[in-house]
Amino acid sequence: MFLCLGFIWCVMMPAAAQENEKYTENSDHTTPLEETPDSANVTFTIANTFYKTTNGIHWFTSPRFADLLGSIQEDLFKVITAKGFNVRGPYESYDLMPFQDKKVIDLLLLPTVELSVMLKDQQEKAENIWVPAADQIQTGNAVISGKFILEMKEIATRELMWVKTISFKSFEFPYVNKVTYDEYAHSKKYRPGQLYSYDLIFDGMAKGIEQQYPDMIGTIDSLIDPEEMVMIKKQAQEIKSKRGY
Repeated sequence: MFLCLGFIWCVMMPAAAQENEKYTENSDHTTPLEETPDSANVTFTIANTFYKTTNGIHWFTSPRFADLLGSIQEDLFKVITAKGFNVRGPYESYDLMPFQDKKVIDLLLLPTVELSVMLKDQQEKAENIWVPAADQIQTGNAVISGKFILEMKEIATRELMWVKTISFKSFEFPYVNKVTYDEYAHSKKYRPGQLYSYDLIFDGMAKGIEQQYPDMIGTIDSLIDPEEMVMIKKQAQEIKSKRGY
């Protein structure tokens, strides 16, 4: 399990340090094996993690979250195998899953991470009002909220069998953006009221998600019950049979 970082990182950070710092989300979680692999006689496959945003901010394209997809895949694998289930894959996509594999897979797991960014208290001003053509400073606070959704579907029909939603605890942090006067005056991408850069926002998001990641995986671990999964497998087999698979 990775070490959770302190939550006060941004409050006392100088503006210059914020500009130079780059952060990559580094989720890690270790689940010890408890059961003999495949002892539960249920076979899963885990789909690639799907990302969502509620306000058009494409946080998932940032390098800060480059490791998140792989971490979720690996940790779900650990949780599933620790319960005594078998896992097939990974596959690049559902369409590229071989038919012979689909015949032995019972359930498809689809993880989704959805994050939202709300900016408030934003102000813009010249760094030094006594200096002509001074650099521009932009300050404010970012409020982050979101959720992790795990869906379980029958592999052939993809009918939804089970779903769990885990909300992230909302968190807030300040940001300070800075651009030169020439950039601000002559670049078309800088407009009054528009955020100069999302880099610091993505840094703060990545740190906050990393803090909560172990608890999220721990919650998933507690929600996947072998007895319930065996029942869901039987229901999935009935659905598959009725649909002619």
